[in-house]
Amino acid sequence: APPGGPPPPPPATNARTMIMASEPGRYQGMLHCLLDIVRTRGFLGLYRGFGAQWMRVGPYAIVQFFVWEQLRHILGMRPL
Repeated sequence: APPGGPPPPPPATNARTMIMASEPGRYQGMLHCLLDIVRTRGFLGLYRGFGAQWMRVGPYAIVQFFVWEQLRHILGMRPL
């Protein structure tokens, strides 16, 4: 994700991490990996690590929102 942009959704992040960490050829693509996660870890396995990701990005996003809103107020722009 670009700096300041939202992180990728957890299922995509988890599948990407598993594809990169596995031996070449284990997964035929993103969908194959996602289905393997659901089969081996269940549906909630797609969201494994979401709490840690939110703890990292959440405070940053909250502060960024309030700073941008204050800048909009100072510049006389309408709030979002």
